[in-house]
Amino acid sequence: MSVVLYAPDYASVPVIQCSPPSWMVHVLLVAKGVPHEVRWLDFAKGEHRTEAMRALNPRGTIPVLTHGEAVVSETFAILEYVDATLGEPWLPSGAARGRALTRLHETVYVKDAGMAAFRALMQPGPPPEGLWAALDAELDRWEAVLQASAWAAGDRMGLADLVLFTYVATAARLGWEFTGRSQRLQAAEGSRSRESGRRQRLRAHHDRMCAHPAVRATWPSTWEPPGGMLAP
Repeated sequence: MSVVLYAPDYASVPVIQCSPPSWMVHVLLVAKGVPHEVRWLDFAKGEHRTEAMRALNPRGTIPVLTHGEAVVSETFAILEYVDATLGEPWLPSGAARGRALTRLHETVYVKDAGMAAFRALMQPGPPPEGLWAALDAELDRWEAVLQASAWAAGDRMGLADLVLFTYVATAARLGWEFTGRSQRLQAAEGSRSRESGRRQRLRAHHDRMCAHPAVRATWPSTWEPPGGMLAP
């Protein structure tokens, strides 16, 4: 059965020029070696809300994944569907407790905080005060999580890592800083050293993900490539 991912053409998404939900699904498909087709839709022209797309997802949101007759239209549901049905699963099968401990659904807080900031940046006028405050608070929690392991849960890359990474990478491109946006003020006061180590584990996680072949293969062409990667 053919696998088709419907995603926005990143160049058609204002300001962000990416879609973290679509990107994380695309990374998973590539990482698992799943043969698939990506159908890029012009977001600015509303191609994700055409009659044909609403037949797949009445809410008119993307990504949407089809696998034969199966249609899945919610990002975390798509991740779990791809993992469970296509190739060897990353998530532990069986007990709900084991699946819950993968932290996938905990990353919804990263998603919500990231999207709130991205929406604000897409509005006319200067960015609002405290633009990154909610994301900063949430990512400080993930910095603590990453003290126990190089990955969000367990000893290898999992679905939660895809969510965490795609939102962090998008935020970093848009001006969010690993060291916190107060660093410049503190540096001027001579206290840079106190901030220099902030979120080191999160930065290491980001850099580790950037080096993954599936991330590099799906890197948004609208962005500058990560270090060591040639532009297409």
